[in-house]
Amino acid sequence: MANAVKETVWDPFDPIDIEDPYPSYRRLRDEYPLYYNPKRDFWAISRFSDVEEAIRNWEVYSHRNGIDLDATASTMGEGNLLEADPPQHTALRRFARAYITPKRFLSLEPLVRGFLNGLLSRLDGVHEFNVVAELCWALPVRVNAALVGLTDVPEAVTLIKAALHRVPDQVEMPAEAVEAVVALRSLLLDIVKDRRKSPKEDFISIVANGEIDGKPITDTQALGMLMLVWTAGLETTAGLLSSIFYHLSGRPDLRQELLADPQLVPNAIEEFVRFDGSIQNVMRTTPRPVTVYGVEIPADARVSLVTGAANRDERRYEDPDTLDIHRKIGRHLGFSEGLHACIGAPSARMQSRIVLQEFLPGLGEFGLGRRQERMVKQNARGFETLDLVRHW
Repeated sequence: MANAVKETVWDPFDPIDIEDPYPSYRRLRDEYPLYYNPKRDFWAISRFSDVEEAIRNWEVYSHRNGIDLDATASTMGEGNLLEADPPQHTALRRFARAYITPKRFLSLEPLVRGFLNGLLSRLDGVHEFNVVAELCWALPVRVNAALVGLTDVPEAVTLIKAALHRVPDQVEMPAEAVEAVVALRSLLLDIVKDRRKSPKEDFISIVANGEIDGKPITDTQALGMLMLVWTAGLETTAGLLSSIFYHLSGRPDLRQELLADPQLVPNAIEEFVRFDGSIQNVMRTTPRPVTVYGVEIPADARVSLVTGAANRDERRYEDPDTLDIHRKIGRHLGFSEGLHACIGAPSARMQSRIVLQEFLPGLGEFGLGRRQERMVKQNARGFETLDLVRHW
């Protein structure tokens, strides 16, 4: 890695930018506020004010081709909010938000506390462990399964993990990921059909028997909505939690501050999202030509709104490359904005808050262990494996 040479200013598939994109982000903001990547055929916007404006303007920067540069979004189905503009998006989001509310997420707090208490018991006497497998991935899986109605379907967890697998420097989804998506869609469709016959008190039943604009939800709409809700909060929350543990492992001063004053936790979470959030960029498509910095971006072009770069923009934040849990952040773009503001953000905040306020004190002193393997995803950030060593 040390001797590798980058071919482009920024490439979200490049292992160098997967490991640490922030030097490339600075170069984008300073030298190429509008950047074209010829290898991947997409444009990029990176300064905070530009990304903020674009992310809210769905008429100029459309969601019609999804938010991923690879084929991830296209595997979900027409009920996927992330591939829809108004009026379709409005109807789909209204339907989902009737059930997926902040109050609903808060009702899952006892589940989170019970899981974390059980984990602390299992870790009693354990010197080194993979915090991603034990907590960062396992916790949001429990929460989302309860939210959707998949608590008794363990194969759904196996399939979604396989479906999210990616290969460095490869735009195409790996064959095993595509196969897992096909199998997961088939599994969910079978469950949808079963819920139509025998409804339960869960989101799957609401979707299976629901209506949008007075018409029954179709199979493809049901699949798209369930795939989105089931997957969206897993990788993003896992990525955020793993980054939090990574940074805290090297900052005992931050750990002590959070332990001494739990009231600092909510703002600290926002700072972790700003500083090293789990979603680093969101793709858009231009329905018509648009001029940015005097350059015309053609119609049907893919445009990356690089939220990870915007959240480190010195034009917006003082000393942005410093992790400061006391920072008066104002707003950041880590959970997107506007029509497509992250519907699962309350869940990510809730889980992170309880982890920091109730799990962190029981963990004791810790540092990094043997393995730190980055998540490979063109728009996500976090760890696939992160070993922590506890100090007795």
